[in-house]
Amino acid sequence: MILKNYIADDETTFTKESPLAEIYRSYSATCKTIAGWNMATHFNDLVREKDHLEKGSLLVDWSHIGKITLRGKTAEADVAGIESKAAELGILQSCSTETQAILRLTADEFLILCMPGEEAAVMEKLSGTGAICHGGGMGCFVLAGNDRDAVLERSTAMNLRRDLAPPGTVIQTTVHTVRCTLYRTENYDLLLYSREYSVSLFEALIDVGIAVGLIPSGLDAVPVNFNSGETNG
Repeated sequence: MILKNYIADDETTFTKESPLAEIYRSYSATCKTIAGWNMATHFNDLVREKDHLEKGSLLVDWSHIGKITLRGKTAEADVAGIESKAAELGILQSCSTETQAILRLTADEFLILCMPGEEAAVMEKLSGTGAICHGGGMGCFVLAGNDRDAVLERSTAMNLRRDLAPPGTVIQTTVHTVRCTLYRTENYDLLLYSREYSVSLFEALIDVGIAVGLIPSGLDAVPVNFNSGETNG
């Protein structure tokens, strides 16, 4: 039933709006439709934005990615149907490829991230299980760039030093009072949270990050890639 509802929604002609649609307009961001979502590709100075990957940091909206939770006593066995290594993960560990990441949140709960538009294919493999496709109900920001650690230091009380939290790490933390799941890859830090906090979290991150070179950007500078660089397990 979940899959049918999901597919029915996906086959409509409506374009889904990012929770940052108002922010896009206020910045006059350049947007395009990706897998049915109207998403920012850049904030009108792509050269500068790419330059900030080395000399600062970028905040990018990935709200259009697939986000599926898998819960229940059979979750471990069910997730093995997607990736056998996932069933062996410890709590707050992950495994990933460029196109998919599986995060173990608790003993009986997993969060599956996939490429935009691939949710239905993943849900088919989980048919009949406790899988829920969150669609637009969950937001996702990405912090990218060499100085992104400085933004996190100003945004959460948790110590996120890379020697303590290497690529592949999954962390449950609070960022500017918003409860987030942080997934760390080799090049990015993903923040997953309830959609309703998107604008306030964006503004808070930019507010504290601007002093250390944080600027907003889009998918042309930071395309979707989930590969952590290693398996954390």
